[in-house]
Amino acid sequence: MAARRAPRGSRISVGGTTEIAGALIAASLQGEGVGVVSPTDGRSFRWTKAIDDPVVVDALASVREIFGVEPDMAILDVRAVASAEWTEDRIDGLICAAGTADLGAVEALSRNFASGVVPEVHRPLAAMAPAAGVAWIVPYSPFSGGWDATRELVGVARRVWPVAQLRAEDARRFTAGRQIGLALADEFLPDSSSRAEDDAPTAAWRSHLAQVFADLVGCAVLRRLGSHEAADLVPQLREARAGLRIVDGRLQREDVVLDTAAPLRAAGEFDDGEAIVRLVLERAHPVEDFLGPIVPVDADRAAFLQETGAVTACDHDLLPEDLREVAADMLAADLQDVVATLPDDPRALERFVLYGAWRSPIGLQEVFRDVADRVRPEAVVADLVRAEHVPTFMLA
Repeated sequence: MAARRAPRGSRISVGGTTEIAGALIAASLQGEGVGVVSPTDGRSFRWTKAIDDPVVVDALASVREIFGVEPDMAILDVRAVASAEWTEDRIDGLICAAGTADLGAVEALSRNFASGVVPEVHRPLAAMAPAAGVAWIVPYSPFSGGWDATRELVGVARRVWPVAQLRAEDARRFTAGRQIGLALADEFLPDSSSRAEDDAPTAAWRSHLAQVFADLVGCAVLRRLGSHEAADLVPQLREARAGLRIVDGRLQREDVVLDTAAPLRAAGEFDDGEAIVRLVLERAHPVEDFLGPIVPVDADRAAFLQETGAVTACDHDLLPEDLREVAADMLAADLQDVVATLPDDPRALERFVLYGAWRSPIGLQEVFRDVADRVRPEAVVADLVRAEHVPTFMLA
C-alpha cells in the first residue's frame, strides 16, 4: 500500500511511542524530497518545502550539482529550534525518529537540547515499509561558530587553541554539507551502512567509510561555494587531529575512524560525485586495518602528522602575548558573528550564553564573558557554570 504523503507544507502532530511516531513521520514524508522541520506548539512541528536558511539552501544546491539527486530528507530548522520552547516530552516527540533503534539516544538527545546543544544526527527515520527511509538532518549548531567547529575537527581540549581556524560562515557550510553527506553515504556507499551482524571492528570500518565520504562532501560544498581556502584547511585540521593522537606510532581505533586526511588531500579540486565515491574506496583505510591490531603509522607520515598537529593547535598558555591577543580578537569576532545570526529571542540568547560558557576555550573565558554580558547583562559567572547545564553529548 502506498504511503500517504504530507502536503508540500503541513503541520504534523506526533504521539504514541517514539517508534510509532517515527514510522508515521517517515511514511508521511517518503517521496517528498527535501523539507524543513520546525517546532510549532505542543508536540507538533511544521514541515515545509520552503527553506529560508541560506546555509542550508547553498549546501543543498551544491549537493544536487555534485550528485544530481534530490534525497528524501527532513532538515531541522536549527534557528527555529534555538528559540523554541523545550521540554523533554516535546523533544522526544520532535526527534523521535533519531532514536527508533536506540531509545537511550532519544533521552540523551533531549538532554542535549535542554542544555542548548545541537549534536549530529543522521540516522534514517524508521519506515512503515522496509525500503522506505527519510534522512533526518541537524545541519549545524546555531550556538557555535568557526572556533567551535574547528576545535571539533581537531578534537582538542578546551585549553588548546586551534591556531588555524575556519570562519563561522565556512564552518556552517562545511558542517551542513558534511551532515548531508552522512545521510547520503548509505545510498552511494552501501558498505558504509552498519548491519546487525557486524562485530565492533567491522562496524568501526563502516563508520570510517561514512566519515570519509561526509568530509569529502563537506569540502566539495565549500569549493562549490567559493570557500577554497577553507576547503584546503580541513585536511590540515584532520591531519592535526591524527598527529595529536599518535601514541607509540599508532592511532587508537576510534581515531582511525575519523582519520580522513589522506582522501581529503587526494581530492584536491575534485567535486564530482563519482570521483568522491572513488576516492573513498581507494583512499579510506581498508577493513583489514580494523580487523586486527591497528597498523602502525608509517614513520615519515607520523612525523608529518605530528608536525602538523604542533603548528595547528597550541595550549593557550604557551602562546606568545601577541598571538594571545590575536586569538582573543578571533574569538570575539566569531562570537559576535554567532550572536548576529541567532533569532532575536531571549531564549535563544540565553541558550547561547549557557552553551558558550561550557565550550569557551580555557584562557579566553573573559572574551566570551564580555560578549555574554552584552547579550544578557545580568549574567554572572555563577549562572554560567551551574552543574545542571553541563551538556551530555551523544552522536547518534
